[in-house]
Amino acid sequence: MSAPHPIATRTAAGGRVVGESLVWLTAMGLSIGLVMVAGLLLLILCNGISVFWPRTLVEYAVTDHGVTTRWLGTEVKHQVKSTGTGSETQIYTGNKDAYPPFRFVDDAAIAEHHVPLDAMLIERLQYGNAIGYPVELRTSWSACRS
Repeated sequence: MSAPHPIATRTAAGGRVVGESLVWLTAMGLSIGLVMVAGLLLLILCNGISVFWPRTLVEYAVTDHGVTTRWLGTEVKHQVKSTGTGSETQIYTGNKDAYPPFRFVDDAAIAEHHVPLDAMLIERLQYGNAIGYPVELRTSWSACRS
């Protein structure tokens, strides 16, 4: 029978095996690493799921000097003005081919806002998303046949 390994049989004062503290230190490092990986995956999941969840379209009626303008889009952010007087809302209106896609609207100028049920956001390859009300749907069957 062979003799046991000399390091494994060495004990410190109190009867503990000498390498036991290093085993606990390694287990603690592994646990911290696993918690960090799980936290990172949870962060990626929470932020990534918003890409697949559509934002709510809201129609804003903005009154400026007695003229009412309606903007249809999604609220991007809400912030205090840089001058410190009041707050403003940033609205993504899409349709880069027609006008600038982002609007900053003073909250005091918003007369009303509601969620329209028949509004649509259509993703396009050029000029950003198209946001508006559908009028008709046309399909090109001749393109599908060839």
